[in-house]
Amino acid sequence: MNLDDLNKKFEKFKREFIELKKKSDGLASVNENLRQEITRLKAEIHDNQATLKGFQNQTKIDKIVNELESEEGKKIELKRLLDQYIEEIDGCIEILKNA
Repeated sequence: MNLDDLNKKFEKFKREFIELKKKSDGLASVNENLRQEITRLKAEIHDNQATLKGFQNQTKIDKIVNELESEEGKKIELKRLLDQYIEEIDGCIEILKNA
């Protein structure tokens, strides 16, 4: 093989390398965007789970109120349970503030 053939092969290799490098850079960018999207979606899931838990707690409170509404002697128990839920909600809020 002569020098011209080697130069041609080298130039071909160089062009292919540059093309592969561009593709690699593009894929790295896509990968980073996907990582950011995953992080965003995880945060959204976390927020939705917290919202769902709030709705579940509200449902529990509504059920307790409905059950105890007609029973005059259990108002103290209802107040205790509501205070307990409020403390739990306050704790959740503090956790979310620090997250």
